[in-house]
Amino acid sequence: MQLETTMRDYLANAFDDACNAGGTDNGYIVFAEETTAEAALATCEAATTMFNASASGAITLDTGTAVEDTNTSAGDIGNCYIYNGNDEKLASLGCHTTGTPDITVSSLTLGAGETMTVTSLTITVAAGTIDDS
Repeated sequence: MQLETTMRDYLANAFDDACNAGGTDNGYIVFAEETTAEAALATCEAATTMFNASASGAITLDTGTAVEDTNTSAGDIGNCYIYNGNDEKLASLGCHTTGTPDITVSSLTLGAGETMTVTSLTITVAAGTIDDS
């Protein structure tokens, strides 16, 4: 099965709707420590909606709103997670400084009290073939 662009847009927008679910709370991204406990080092909450409307199956972070944490904890980032305003985990993402990660950051090490800002993030629903057997 091959997904058409219209369907990819529906799915991408549905992901954004899920991120924005939660009443008065907004979606947020948690950057977690590189340990088995995965303690939160930074929690970057969207000021309003998380993403812009889908185009060609891709949603991009709404850069008109700050997605940041101005009071981080010290530690090494291992992974990050997207949650909605109901505190439901929606996605787990790899976090790296180079290569082809899900999220790229300037440094994987945070100091206490630093500001962590997410400046761009794109979620894409692939157009590739899906096994329909």
